[in-house]
Amino acid sequence: MYRIIIIILLFISTFAQAQNQMPDRWNMNLIAETELSGEYYGVKVRGDIAYCANLWGLVLFDISNPEEPEVIHRIPTPGNARKLYIRDNLLYLCDGYAGLRIYSIEDPDNPVEIGVCPDPPNAWDLDVQGDYAYITNYRSFRVCIIDVSDPTNPVQVSIIRSGVVIQIKVSGDYAYC
Repeated sequence: MYRIIIIILLFISTFAQAQNQMPDRWNMNLIAETELSGEYYGVKVRGDIAYCANLWGLVLFDISNPEEPEVIHRIPTPGNARKLYIRDNLLYLCDGYAGLRIYSIEDPDNPVEIGVCPDPPNAWDLDVQGDYAYITNYRSFRVCIIDVSDPTNPVQVSIIRSGVVIQIKVSGDYAYC
């Protein structure tokens, strides 16, 4: 217990010292805000579009002018959207109790849902590597592996029983939770 507290205090002390020595280019200033209700859990940017997951669905912002972001599309989903992942022209969305949803973003500002896999209920976070999506399910203590080689027909192929897993990153043959 004491070791953890000492390490945390050492980290805080080191971080505070580093704050005073940061170059100016690391300082950030708020340049815009927008009035939107809801909680946002995932954001991915591709080109001039910011794709954002909030509890009721997917919200797209035009950020070509960062000082005036504009909502260009809202897509309600049946679950409670959490995290998202973009690869090529596909957007993968963890939609809470409604599982995994896959959208084509070939037309970047008008996503079209092309596939659904309801099997991972309480989908929270995901990573996609090769033909597989790895999805955390923090309430059921498991990681679900979904075959997404055909994005129009994603299929759960395996479940890894685990403790509480909120985040996941897959690299090579390893999953980091």
